[in-house]
Amino acid sequence: MKVKLEDDPYKTRVIDGRTPEFYVTQRLTLHDASGNLVVLGIRSKHPSPASCTLPAMVHKYRPGEIIYVASARIARTFQHYGSKFTRLSHVKLINLNLSQSRQ
Repeated sequence: MKVKLEDDPYKTRVIDGRTPEFYVTQRLTLHDASGNLVVLGIRSKHPSPASCTLPAMVHKYRPGEIIYVASARIARTFQHYGSKFTRLSHVKLINLNLSQSRQ
């Protein structure tokens, strides 16, 4: 799994003329059980005071973590440098034992 953090330029704003609020999207590149490459984005619902930094209330995905998908829609399939990718949208994740994975 590969994780990349990106700022959402459409939701980023400045409050009171001096306090920035950044909404961060986690771009995940995963391998499914069949070995296919899957790309999905998880948007933060809470703002962060720093660019490309997740707020404390948002789960940070790490390489090696197992992610269970309850349902998803295939948005697009594409090929990049000989590797085939599937982009997912409308993703619903299953939250299994989150407290154990943070230890």
